[in-house]
Amino acid sequence: MAKTKKQPEGNETYNIVQMGGNIDGLFEKIAEARDSIVDLKKKRGEINAEIKAKREGMEALGITKKAFDLALSHFESSPEQREGFDDAYILAREGMGLKVKGAQLDMFNKDKKDQEDDNAEG
Repeated sequence: MAKTKKQPEGNETYNIVQMGGNIDGLFEKIAEARDSIVDLKKKRGEINAEIKAKREGMEALGITKKAFDLALSHFESSPEQREGFDDAYILAREGMGLKVKGAQLDMFNKDKKDQEDDNAEG
């Protein structure tokens, strides 16, 4: 079994040097990373607060947070993802006994109809 040197007391850099590391600038890089992460977390907190305020504003207008988030997720999806979602959503609702009403069907089929119209014109 290989012998390891005993770490001298009071020498915090001993392990780094023993691992073959270079400590020049290491502590500065650690401090920079720490400061950057702290700043980013603060900005994330501020951004999250702004998003929360926007969602609460929608709720004040009668649009529930869940409905707004679902619509936003739908908006951020590609047309292919939206089409797959629409079909699966209708099937899932129907399978759960939650009938999709006419206006809802029209809403979900609008993208398909627009695409069919575009294909017919082109």
